[in-house]
Amino acid sequence: MSTIDDLLRLGRALVGDRLISDATKALIFPRRQGAWRIGQAGGRPGGNTYFMAYPESGAILVVLTNFDPPAGELMGEALGGLLAGGACHPLSAADRPSPMIIRHPPPGAPPVSPPQN
Repeated sequence: MSTIDDLLRLGRALVGDRLISDATKALIFPRRQGAWRIGQAGGRPGGNTYFMAYPESGAILVVLTNFDPPAGELMGEALGGLLAGGACHPLSAADRPSPMIIRHPPPGAPPVSPPQN
C-alpha cells in the first residue's frame, strides 16, 4: 500500500530524469494520444487510486478515495483532462458505471443490488 507522499515521490522521479532518462521513458511508456502520461489506476471495493505523471509539464496527479471504483479513476480522468488543457465538464453515473458489484456481502450486511442503468 502506498501513501500520497510515496506516489508524489515516484511522480517527481518520473517527471525528472534522475531515475529514468526521457529516451528510456519514451520506450517504456509510449505516447498514445494527447499529453504524455505515465501512470496507473486501480482499486477494490472501498478504495480506488489514480496516479499519473506528465513528464513534459512536470505535473503529478494523485487521487486516493475511500469509494468503490471507478470513483477515483473518474476524478483522475476529469482532473487529468484539465491538466492536458481540456475543458471541465460535470461527470455523472452515465459517464462510466461501476463494474464493481459485490456478489457475496459479508455476514450480517444488508443485500446489495446491482446499479440500475
